[in-house]
Amino acid sequence: MLAYAGMRAGYAALPREVRAADEHAWAGAYATISAERYPAITAHLPHLAAQDDEAVFQTLMEAFWLAVDATARTAPKDDADA
Repeated sequence: MLAYAGMRAGYAALPREVRAADEHAWAGAYATISAERYPAITAHLPHLAAQDDEAVFQTLMEAFWLAVDATARTAPKDDADA
């Protein structure tokens, strides 16, 4: 979560024209990707393109809480709780 927040903050600090050029470059990279070499990526391009920063953040939060829950469920029980 911290890495994502740092990445987003760094991106937000860039001048608008630099951010626009970066987004354009990524769109071009995905548009020219080899379907033969990367079939899974090309099969999911419409779904990937539909994701925005909020969707990424929500997915990260869900993964974080699932990891917390899994850790809590598998943690050894304290003798005081027995």
